[in-house]
Amino acid sequence: MGKVKLRKKPISKGRMTLYLDIYPPVPNLNKKKFIRFHYLRLYIYQSPKLKVEKTHNRETLNLAKNICAKRQLEIQNRSV
Repeated sequence: MGKVKLRKKPISKGRMTLYLDIYPPVPNLNKKKFIRFHYLRLYIYQSPKLKVEKTHNRETLNLAKNICAKRQLEIQNRSV
């Protein structure tokens, strides 16, 4: 059974990118390779100061957690 974790990586301009860390790597049927990381193209502020930035971070993290949970279910159902 695989595990999926939501991780953050700092990028430029005081932002962080969100990605999924999948272990063990799962096969990609299109390219015949294994996938370990899946970048979500979602970004949050590293140190939010304004209320708008904090709200953006909260909503984006909730969306990323939902995507992570769906991916976890896909991997579990694939291995059953």
